Amino acid sequence: VFGRIMEGGGTRALHSPLTAARLGVDVVYDDDIKAGALDAYRVLAIPQCRFMLESVRKRIAEFQAGGGTVLLDSDARIDIPGAVALPEVSQDDASKKSLELVPGEVIDVDSSSRARLDADLRLTAEALRREILPRLGERQFVDSPHPYVVLDARRSGELDYIFAINDRREAGPYLG
Repeated sequence: VFGRIMEGGGTRALHSPLTAARLGVDVVYDDDIKAGALDAYRVLAIPQCRFMLESVRKRIAEFQAGGGTVLLDSDARIDIPGAVALPEVSQDDASKKSLELVPGEVIDVDSSSRARLDADLRLTAEALRREILPRLGERQFVDSPHPYVVLDARRSGELDYIFAINDRREAGPYLG
């Protein structure tokens, strides 16, 4: 994710759905991109970008020329040729009163504002997965079919670390 402002801005608004989509997420800034950080990535998501330094735009064009994919959210006000518009999912898109993300577990979307927000986040995450996974060109190192398991993998030297996080955020019979 290309980050300009983290506090309450697009970086945070896009970070949560990408994390919920079980995609490893890093934030890169102007200086990172100018220093060549995009060489380590295949996809760059750019949220709510209103302007961009020409030197950063040039590096992003090089990234695309090398096979990288650039994704823009609906709030981006810049033009990057070849960029893909991210899918936008809103609570109104959920035409059902309930949502089954995990077989046998149904969210009553109208039961609370938290349930509505959770449904919106999970729908956005699944839309992002459908858009991004085919563009990665290979299977992810770690993945989970369960929408409430957040996975991330990191490497240090020859060691690979896998982090699995329960994103339910509440106690229940599924623990243990």
